[in-house]
Amino acid sequence: MYDTRINLNVSTGCCSIANAGKSDRGDYVLYFYGTDRKKRLATQATIWVIDPVCVTNISARHNGENVSVSVSYSGEEATVVWAWNGGALPERHQLSDSNKTLTVPSTDTGTFTVLVSNPVSHSSAHYNLTLTEAELQSQTGMIIGIITGFLLLILIACLVVYWIVKKKRQKMNSPMYSLPMGNILT
Repeated sequence: MYDTRINLNVSTGCCSIANAGKSDRGDYVLYFYGTDRKKRLATQATIWVIDPVCVTNISARHNGENVSVSVSYSGEEATVVWAWNGGALPERHQLSDSNKTLTVPSTDTGTFTVLVSNPVSHSSAHYNLTLTEAELQSQTGMIIGIITGFLLLILIACLVVYWIVKKKRQKMNSPMYSLPMGNILT
């Protein structure tokens, strides 16, 4: 079974099995024969064969104000790490499902990178999150609403100032403030 796949480097003592699979897991004992032709124990080891990881899919699901980006992968004993625009994730980004799902505000656009790794391999994928047309229109509408509200506030302030000035002028022109033009002594 191992005759064609086993390789022993006599100078280093390193033994390897080519194309190892899960069926190769187990306890191994390596013996050698000394110059006296006696069988001697060289080493014992328990070998675990781990499948390499491979990202198979990365997808996003919009749910209201948030977007959930999820990764699917093959392999085992994997560690999943996410990055946003090449840097660490801020606290507002939430990880769940053993770090397979990342939930972010839909306004946090940019490139999300996932790195899946195990002791024998690593695999990564990118997801580019952009604002949808509806979100762009919503943000544009919000900006227009804020500007319109600000302009209305300025208009109301101008009308109040105009009304106050007009009232003061009317008061100044009322008969109570006029002097009689009668006999002036000279």
